[in-house]
Amino acid sequence: MKSSAQLAVIVGVAVVAGFGHWMVDGRPSGLPEKEFKDSLELGELPPLRDGEVRLEDLQGAQGEGILWVDARRVGRWKRDGLPGSISITSLSEEDLVTQLARHENELFGARMMVIYCDDLNCSLSHELAERLRREFEGLVPSDVRILQGGHVALRAAGLIKNSSSGP
Repeated sequence: MKSSAQLAVIVGVAVVAGFGHWMVDGRPSGLPEKEFKDSLELGELPPLRDGEVRLEDLQGAQGEGILWVDARRVGRWKRDGLPGSISITSLSEEDLVTQLARHENELFGARMMVIYCDDLNCSLSHELAERLRREFEGLVPSDVRILQGGHVALRAAGLIKNSSSGP
């Protein structure tokens, strides 16, 4: 009897911890890199949601005034963020004003901001884009987009080589 009660407590704690992690970091990756590549090759990606852009539509203008923003946790950005990107995230203990102030020069020269997080289903980038548009109009570029497929799309395109080297 005692061991079944202990097992129930362990399972309960694991469920609560898993749910808490999901609430903080968002849902787990919904589309692994191989499936994303296959969907891309077959032209089967879902339609773009409001504010989204596909990487292929940015390829020609990649270095021309685009500011890449990683919306994931800072540690993940440092580990495997897109080279040249900056980290601005609502998952930081720092408020957005402080984070934006740190990147004043990059913001000044950008004509477009492209935000990415983990994958096709990641809502962090959508939430961050909405906040930046609403609360920081005039400070961020007027064209704020979300990269469809996020980090998975960047890796599939070979723009992020491995997870040991960050920006």
